[in-house]
Amino acid sequence: MHNNYFLIFVALLAFFAASKSAKLAGNQRILEDEVTEVLECVRGVLKTGIEEVGLPSFEPLEVEHLVVNVTEFNINNAVGHVTLNTASISGITDWDLSDLKIDVNIIGGIGGSLVANIDLPKFVINTGYIADLSVSGINIFGEGEIYMELRHLGIAADAKILLNRITLSKLRLLPTLGDINFKITGLLNDEEHSELASQIVNDIAVDWINQKSEDFADLIEQFLQELVNGSQGVKQRDIGDIINAILDRCPLSIK
Repeated sequence: MHNNYFLIFVALLAFFAASKSAKLAGNQRILEDEVTEVLECVRGVLKTGIEEVGLPSFEPLEVEHLVVNVTEFNINNAVGHVTLNTASISGITDWDLSDLKIDVNIIGGIGGSLVANIDLPKFVINTGYIADLSVSGINIFGEGEIYMELRHLGIAADAKILLNRITLSKLRLLPTLGDINFKITGLLNDEEHSELASQIVNDIAVDWINQKSEDFADLIEQFLQELVNGSQGVKQRDIGDIINAILDRCPLSIK
């Protein structure tokens, strides 16, 4: 499983570990204390990584090279690519959970559901970039650095998962944002343009993201379903190996 997929997949790892470990009948709910213990164990595993199954450390997550096809984001009249180099992403394992509900159903196939509110107090991306894209006929290019600090990045998660085939039958991740600190250099190969763009993003991003939360949820839902269900070339056994390795380290004990 490639490193660039791990970021958006991390919100599901804890649920997979907890629900696949449970040996319950019917729709009995996993006890909160046991789930919390598993989640804390998963947090520790993500911090260190599991080298033998290709799970990197998330503290921080290092991504050497990632090409983002802007066209896939369905932004009106936006085409082109942004290449990220030597990206460092931190804050992934600092999640806070509230209103966590996990149900396991082993009738008609092993599966379950998750409802939770996830908060990342400080999520930081620091990366080099090369941009070559067009938005509404306006060319946007440049090469430099991007620093983005997202404060209180919230995700309301609602998922239903079949674990015998590791298939998402339902997924809704609704993002919200409390604050942002964004800085870009090298945009249009001009530092004045870079400073202006940085200020614009800082002024409008929070309201824009929160207003477009449903649109982002649609995009995340489509991407994650395709990712986990295997239509983007991620092998089922890759995900299964990661889950099983986590289960070995973080078994759920039902008293």
